[in-house]
Amino acid sequence: FQVRRGERIAVIGKNGAGKSTAARLACGVIRPQKGQILLEGKDAAGLTVKELGEHIGYVMQDPNQMLIKDVIKSEVELALVLREYPKEERQRRARAAEEALARQQEGAQTRGQACRQAVQPWGAPEESRENPYAAPYPVREEPRRAPTRLEEPEEERAPRFRIPWLGIAVFVMAGLAVGLWLMQLNFQAQTRQVVQERAQARIAIREKHPLAYRELIEREASKNNLHPAFVEAIVFNESTFRTGAESSVGARGLMQVMEDTAADIAKALEVENYSFDQLYDAETNVTFGCYYLGKLSQRFRGDPLLVAMAYHAGGNQVQNWLNTSLYSTDGLTIVLDNLPDGPTKQYAIRVKRDFAIYRRLYYDALEDDA
Repeated sequence: FQVRRGERIAVIGKNGAGKSTAARLACGVIRPQKGQILLEGKDAAGLTVKELGEHIGYVMQDPNQMLIKDVIKSEVELALVLREYPKEERQRRARAAEEALARQQEGAQTRGQACRQAVQPWGAPEESRENPYAAPYPVREEPRRAPTRLEEPEEERAPRFRIPWLGIAVFVMAGLAVGLWLMQLNFQAQTRQVVQERAQARIAIREKHPLAYRELIEREASKNNLHPAFVEAIVFNESTFRTGAESSVGARGLMQVMEDTAADIAKALEVENYSFDQLYDAETNVTFGCYYLGKLSQRFRGDPLLVAMAYHAGGNQVQNWLNTSLYSTDGLTIVLDNLPDGPTKQYAIRVKRDFAIYRRLYYDALEDDA
């Protein structure tokens, strides 16, 4: 559409129709993605918001929201300062604005007085004005007599039955007190039962999730910026805390470290007289395993799900899944349900579950106290 110099238009529409967006586009607050906005036949894309504001402006539905200063004079002077007018010109225009506002208010008061006179064309009555319809002589008023009431013979009344409200109230209050007492006893019994059931369930879960080498795991986890409960979930799923565990593919120890991976870690940590048999030692195995988990955590931004999958299937395989839109919508996370069923998916599900269990059993209470 086209707007000529000096024309004013109204932008009307429902919420969400694009009124604010159209105003921002016209004033250069946002730039059009398609098409052009022409100002005097030239593309306005190269103009700044200030330069566009010299030619285009808009008034909001509530103009009071557009004011910055509390006084009209200050508001006018602010606009003139931004336009770099000299001080004498700013003062002259500010006085002109004040005089115009005063004339507008005086005109409004004059119109209000005219309206009130139109409602009462003859003016308000004066208090001293005499009533032409008043009687010329005083009127004597006689006192009114009460109507005569015939006395009727009193009838014998039967005794009225009175409801013992006080006794009923006491009885009701006593019943309520007994009911509340019984409810409290029942609630306490149910609470004790729930607490006992929760304690038994916690004991059963703790028995199914043992914890060994806690001090060693917490030390190495802290060195590599890992949560100890996550490392314990890895150890539980890899070896169930058995130092002599060995897999069918040759992985050894608590965290089931492969021989090639262990050799690279020993070189990185500068371990002297290294031997793969050292992976049966709990301290060596946890040190190597936590170091490897720390590197995977740095690579995959600390996402425990991605780190667990990379520990099982390798970091390159996880990166390939992240690059596939079927498994990842943003290239940073993986939707586990979209992965095909397989050992890595089941492993990640178990580690995620056991991570929450170990954290709840051994660390949540400590973190709450801290």
